[in-house]
Amino acid sequence: SAAFPAGSAAADFQAFEFALRGEIALLRLAKRPVEDAGKYILPPETGSIPGLRESVAGAASAPDPWERELRVDQIRWQKLDAIERGNGFSREAVACYRLKLAILQKEQSFRLEVGKTNFEDAAGQIDRMSAE
Repeated sequence: SAAFPAGSAAADFQAFEFALRGEIALLRLAKRPVEDAGKYILPPETGSIPGLRESVAGAASAPDPWERELRVDQIRWQKLDAIERGNGFSREAVACYRLKLAILQKEQSFRLEVGKTNFEDAAGQIDRMSAE
């Protein structure tokens, strides 16, 4: 992982992202058989952000994978809002804006039309390879 200046938006968000992923891993681990639990090492950030575990559990309760992903992105967005608050139009605010754009770009790539086109392209490629 990259080393960002302490106190920067990037460092703050990176620490948050590690904690978020740790909470997601914990939730997934809870669904595994107990004998598998010892195989996994959780990041030290797990449990370090008050309320994050509950937010992740709420996101995980969504009825489908797409909605779960949107809810996790909403958690990220809220963190970026918190980092951005009070920074005005600073480098930190611009960094948060860029990270928000990345979230929107990711979500856009999951749209039905894009997914359908990707599926049709893959199926067509398989059909062509099978005909050879």
